[in-house]
Amino acid sequence: MLTSLCLYVWEDSLNDEARELYTVPEAAKEMERPHVTLYRWIEAEKLIAVRLGGILFIPRSEINRIKRNTETEKAIKSR
Repeated sequence: MLTSLCLYVWEDSLNDEARELYTVPEAAKEMERPHVTLYRWIEAEKLIAVRLGGILFIPRSEINRIKRNTETEKAIKSR
């Protein structure tokens, strides 16, 4: 229970730019992808995840990487 309490306090004290770890549903929302897709990518080792206390977290760097790749793919398709 203490771990959960600390996690909620930690999340509330940081804005989105300062956070380094996101839960899978949070990351999915940020990346505009279904959360099931993220779980599949984690399983296929296409997305790095960290397990803390039984909860999977996605590093901010991975969210940024996916967003960059998505923007590049869109730019190439629009040519």
